[in-house]
Amino acid sequence: MLRGTRWLALLCLVIAALAARVFPTGSDPTALPGPLGTRLYALAVMGAVWGFGAWRRYRGCGPGCG
Repeated sequence: MLRGTRWLALLCLVIAALAARVFPTGSDPTALPGPLGTRLYALAVMGAVWGFGAWRRYRGCGPGCG
């Protein structure tokens, strides 16, 4: 069940880091955590990534596959 999830997890880690502004740009660092809207948007994007990954993994499986 966990086959192929490494790249999805790394992608979600990068999305979370960018959404939390862990890597600030410019000379003005921002406070953590980021705004609630930004965090919810990142969570929705991560959910879409995992949903796409699950769909891609299990679309060709027959009954009882999982």
